[in-house]
Order: sequence, then structure tokens, then C-alpha cells
Amino acid sequence: MTFHKTILELGYDLNRFNHYVYIRKEDDKITILSLYADDILLVRNHLEMINRTKSYLISHFEIKDIGGASYYPVLRCLGLGLRDVMIRSRKAS
Repeated sequence: MTFHKTILELGYDLNRFNHYVYIRKEDDKITILSLYADDILLVRNHLEMINRTKSYLISHFEIKDIGGASYYPVLRCLGLGLRDVMIRSRKAS
């Protein structure tokens, strides 16, 4: 299954203006997933949602959590002040 189909199954919507950004909303909780080269950046305002997303992705792909991102240009462009976690994908061998 492709990444796109997998992330849509989890309840994310593709951003219609940027096809590298997916957004998931549940009431006042929001998670933004951004793809950049072989990296995935998750930005959230609720820790449970990001943990659910990470667990789901780990169960479908070979990925490694490399911890928090210290700088990511898209955050400045979007004006976001949310915490973030970056996970790096690894191609299965």
C-alpha cells in the first residue's frame, strides 16, 4: 500500500494547496503531517494523536523516530508554534 493511501486510512486529509501536507482534526485536536524528501514531520497540539500516528506508520513502514526537529522552514511559513516530532523513513531492504 502506498504512503498516501495508508495515511488517508488513518483519517488524514490531503491539503488541497500543498500535496506534501496532510491534516487530521478531531474536535480541538489537530495533527499536521508534512513530507520533505525522505523525512516526515509531525506537528501537533495533542500528544495522543501524534503517538497514534507514529504507531500506525511504524506498523506499516520501516521508519525510525529521530526525535524533535530543531528547525523546519515550513513551520515559520505557516506561523505555527506547535511542538513537533520528526520521523525518518527507511526503505525496506
